[in-house]
Amino acid sequence: MKVILVNNSDIGGGGEKIVYTLWEELNKRNIKCTLAVGNKKSTKKIEDLSTYEENQVTQKLWKRIELVLNSTHIPITHNPRYLCLLKTLIIKPYYFPKKLQGIDIYDYPGFLSFLSQLQSKPDIIHLHNLHEEYFDLRLLPKLSLEFPVFLSIHDFWLITGYCASFFSCKEWRKGCENCSILSNVSRFFKDVSHKNFMKKKEIFLNSSIHLIYPSLWTKKLIERSILKPAIIDSKIIPHGVDTDIFIPGDKKIARDYLKLSQSTFILLMTAKGGFDNQKFDWGMLKKCLQIISEEMKNENILVLILGGLNRSEKIGKIMIHEIKYQTNYEMIVKYYQAADIYIHTSKDETFGMSILEAMSCGLPVVSTDSGAIPEIVEDKKTGTLIKNRDPVEMAKKIIFYLSNEELLWKMRSASRNRTLTYFSIQNMVDKHIQYYQEILKKRID
Repeated sequence: MKVILVNNSDIGGGGEKIVYTLWEELNKRNIKCTLAVGNKKSTKKIEDLSTYEENQVTQKLWKRIELVLNSTHIPITHNPRYLCLLKTLIIKPYYFPKKLQGIDIYDYPGFLSFLSQLQSKPDIIHLHNLHEEYFDLRLLPKLSLEFPVFLSIHDFWLITGYCASFFSCKEWRKGCENCSILSNVSRFFKDVSHKNFMKKKEIFLNSSIHLIYPSLWTKKLIERSILKPAIIDSKIIPHGVDTDIFIPGDKKIARDYLKLSQSTFILLMTAKGGFDNQKFDWGMLKKCLQIISEEMKNENILVLILGGLNRSEKIGKIMIHEIKYQTNYEMIVKYYQAADIYIHTSKDETFGMSILEAMSCGLPVVSTDSGAIPEIVEDKKTGTLIKNRDPVEMAKKIIFYLSNEELLWKMRSASRNRTLTYFSIQNMVDKHIQYYQEILKKRID
């Protein structure tokens, strides 16, 4: 079996981790799997689709600029919206006015060029995140005629006129005719979200896709979207975490390693981009911490945001400190092992990989009940789910758990066991292979 995985990048957030892990594990099982990405960041044997684009001079120039921008601590240089604008300006300047308006640009022939140069055709093409300026979505009808095309949902860009996360907005159900987010970022231009939406709708009407959902919540949303006509069949395959890497450890040793105080309560949260990540409710978090600060005056409490830009902010007596984005799994695991509780204030979540990593390391979770999170966190057993993004309730639960060490220990064990039972990498990869084989057999029959 020959499989091609296609994703925006090989290193990044939860989606990138999942695709990279799937690529590694399929090859370990003697399935010839190629990972092709729009923005290659690792030194692994991965296909960089930008090298198949037409203008290599500007592609290489952009790579150098991006390296410089990623090394800075200036928030605007890490904003996906501005990075995409700058990338378009450098690589395809003639499209920049359209991109500035928010119009989706599909003129990226790199994947088609890569596919045409292969010595033998793949049995399966498995698509993942298709935005971030690298993939021509108009290829879907043609690709799905020639190959079994699988598509995994990691965010909601495919079903909206602009956003990857719609934060409870319902405009995608009506055609994205009044985009509140696009009106903020492109306020001097006419709203083009409906135009983008209708382009996607037409593409999906002529496509045939085998869809993979990470959660039941995601499935219910997609089945009400413009993507539904393209779906031949589908499976729910929850993401998996490497339970041999993300393991519980000695908190004292982890804190010594990271030079963190042994006498401080540590709350951990991961957010790529830190305070700038709009997927999280930072107002809720700050109100919650203000309450905790007032109620636990005699305790030292530190909040670490893994994935930020090394900024700090003080809420009452509590210090919030961003930790630079980590690619080294050993360091990430150390932070999980050093923490007392994992917290999460997401507004919507197709799955929640960081929650899963924390649970695999034996951390109890206090999280909003947004999106698919209730399918991961077992309320009152592996942590607590907070309804309506209520900061008062979140503060109460954190205070209660920090004052009840025996209960924390029970929840640590329950978190680890739930991950081993339902969310291992082995389970995830097994289900992908079974689904691939099932579809290939149907095509032969």
